Amino acid sequence: YLYIKDIGVVREAVIGNFKAKFGYGLLLGGGFSIGKNMSLSSMEKNTQGIKPHSSTQEYGYLSGAGLALGWNRFTSSFLGASTPLDATLKGDTLISSFKQDGLHRTQLEWSKKRNIRQKTMAVNVRYSYRGFHAGVTAIHDRLSLPYNGIECMDGLSCDLSLNRARYALAAEFSVLNGKRAFLTSHTFRLPGNWTLNSVFRSYAPGYMAIHANSLAESGVENETGILTAFSRSGGRLKLSGYMDLFMHPEPRYGVSESSNGIDIKAEADWRVGQRDRILLTGRLKSKQKDCRYTGQLEYCIRARSRICWTHSLKSGMELKTQLLYSRYDFIAEPVSNGLALIGSWSGYISNGQADFAVTTALFSTDSNDSSLSVYEKGLRYTYNYISLYGKGARASATVRFRLSNDIQLYFKAGSTLYTDRNEIGQAQQRILSAHKEDVSLQLIAKF
Repeated sequence: YLYIKDIGVVREAVIGNFKAKFGYGLLLGGGFSIGKNMSLSSMEKNTQGIKPHSSTQEYGYLSGAGLALGWNRFTSSFLGASTPLDATLKGDTLISSFKQDGLHRTQLEWSKKRNIRQKTMAVNVRYSYRGFHAGVTAIHDRLSLPYNGIECMDGLSCDLSLNRARYALAAEFSVLNGKRAFLTSHTFRLPGNWTLNSVFRSYAPGYMAIHANSLAESGVENETGILTAFSRSGGRLKLSGYMDLFMHPEPRYGVSESSNGIDIKAEADWRVGQRDRILLTGRLKSKQKDCRYTGQLEYCIRARSRICWTHSLKSGMELKTQLLYSRYDFIAEPVSNGLALIGSWSGYISNGQADFAVTTALFSTDSNDSSLSVYEKGLRYTYNYISLYGKGARASATVRFRLSNDIQLYFKAGSTLYTDRNEIGQAQQRILSAHKEDVSLQLIAKF
């Protein structure tokens, strides 16, 4: 991509692969987010505009050009794109599903490479003045083949936000091919560094915005919910958490009728002294799905918890120890438990010319349902969470070399050893061994 910023009336301009986000993501929510905490954070930051796509992800971006022009308090953005996509086709005339992993290792995967095209045109006009923002977005999307019986998508959304010292309001209303989506957020900043949030969302069944990326349990479609959250910052003890009540009015995959659920999370971050920190996290999610045993909907319960102790050394190195637990419980199925002990060590070498991170893990889970997600430091612009399941051990090391002020070299190597199997994976991805290795190399040059 080629990206320029703040040159005269040109606020932003990009040619190549880019992302665009306007409002709160109901029509255009380009970017990457993980979980509801990050979605809440993005509402607080209210990030808008056109940005280059610098991630290594093979989806979630537009390929074309975008331009944002600014006059006083107004910003007008225009974009046009013709983005090739990977898809699974049904009879070469319909799109069955989109392929988003970016892998083309076999003849079948190669046949899905860039076999459809998505043409996008969008306009956004935005007004900003002293903490008040209002915007209007219009979009036209056309797929080269129909998906779910739809080939052309036209949408319009209006958004606004008001940010004051003690209160913040955010809202967006969107219509796409006659289907509606609505989101509103209220934030109260209370004395004692406490913050309370409430977010209500309503996404109609059949609302199919391909670029949507907003707060949701399972996608910006066929969902209604209300999330209340709290946080306390400042001092040695930081607290945060939320409770999300949601429902899906119509059937969806694995659920033959309307369903509901609840998601609860709490976290405490306690700084002990100058060099030690303890983090406690717990999460419980219960949602309905079809049960063959009873012939009706039953609640599937997933629980996860984490204890993390971090110790900083005078040399700048950091030691971290984590204990993770997960539990999966669904009627007529065996209860599945997972446990992992993780240790990591990070720091600097050669007077700051290089830094490193080493992670080791011992894990034991009864099934994939109780798998554990673990963060490993990795390459820049990459997704660095891995999933641990089964029984075994994992070790990885990442080193970054600063070759100069503008050139950096990343190297990562990892190995996973399983003690409960003699082969890994299946079909054409099968490895005839109890262990597997991965090696990554990345060179970044800025000029």
